[in-house]
Amino acid sequence: MEQHAAFLDQVEKMVSRRTFAKLTGFGGAGMMLSARRADAQVLTDVDILNFALNLEYAEAEFYSVITTGRTIDQLGVPITGVGTPGPSVGAGRLPLTGALRAIAEELANDERQHVLYLRAALGAQAVAKPAMNFAVAGVTNQTSFLTIARILEDVGVSAYGGAAPLISDAATLGAAARIALTEAYHAGNLRLQVAQSGIAATAIDGIDVVNKYFTTDAQGLAKIRTPSQVLALVYLNSTPGTTAGGLFPQGFNGTIRSV
Repeated sequence: MEQHAAFLDQVEKMVSRRTFAKLTGFGGAGMMLSARRADAQVLTDVDILNFALNLEYAEAEFYSVITTGRTIDQLGVPITGVGTPGPSVGAGRLPLTGALRAIAEELANDERQHVLYLRAALGAQAVAKPAMNFAVAGVTNQTSFLTIARILEDVGVSAYGGAAPLISDAATLGAAARIALTEAYHAGNLRLQVAQSGIAATAIDGIDVVNKYFTTDAQGLAKIRTPSQVLALVYLNSTPGTTAGGLFPQGFNGTIRSV
């Protein structure tokens, strides 16, 4: 539990107001800056989908190990591809009970299907599953599972929202939108579970809001994160240029891998 608390504390505090302001560019301006950087890097839809695939690997692996004690490749999901492959460590099967077990099993299945869906779309250009270290999250019981699962799903929703303006092909955007909608279902369910369980919600950066059921802005729109903001969270390091750390000790595979 000490490790879990330390993880939450680090996630909550790692993005200082000054650094956060630099990363976001204060809302809409930040998205414009992100788009300009994308143009400068000549990112393709393949780059964007592979960025998403790294996150889907993490979600699928986490829920699969928690519910079955087995990794996604042991469950028949391919994990080879472009880049540096790596093992997953630091998590094991939890004795989840009641409705939460059923929810976790459905989450695991959805995320495995997302991996298969993106890999099919990418074909030979799909990246390999990178190394992952779930030990930094300290998930040892139902409470810590719910806390970390909420964070994972919230980050997933905001990541798809932030990447959407960078996708050029309409069909690709439509496919990404369907995955994002599923992630939103997940996030909403987990937020309700957290609230009903009386678990203190933890803010994960200046985008997250803990005193609401939904992370929306004044217009009722979902808040989003740029790829840089997402990487800062999963690497547990908001320093520009960071390419590894936190949940991804060797970093993401693919073009988009630096904060």
